[in-house]
Amino acid sequence: TIGIDEAPIDDLVSIVNQNGTLMINVGELSNGRALITDLQGRVIEEMTLQQGFNKFELEGLAAGIYAVRTVFDEGDKTSKIYVK
Repeated sequence: TIGIDEAPIDDLVSIVNQNGTLMINVGELSNGRALITDLQGRVIEEMTLQQGFNKFELEGLAAGIYAVRTVFDEGDKTSKIYVK
């Protein structure tokens, strides 16, 4: 079986924007953070991630495309989200 040390971070983290709520599932990973940046690379929001399922409201963000970067000791993953 593949352990957490062997699995690529892309397979361990899921990032979804559903109806204005950012949902990040990090599984067994812990001590991470998520950064939401605009397309110019400015950090709009930074959040601490706990093991398992994390949920954040996006209601304060203007409509547009943002990058969500999750950062852990094991690696990082970046996904784009669209805010309506």
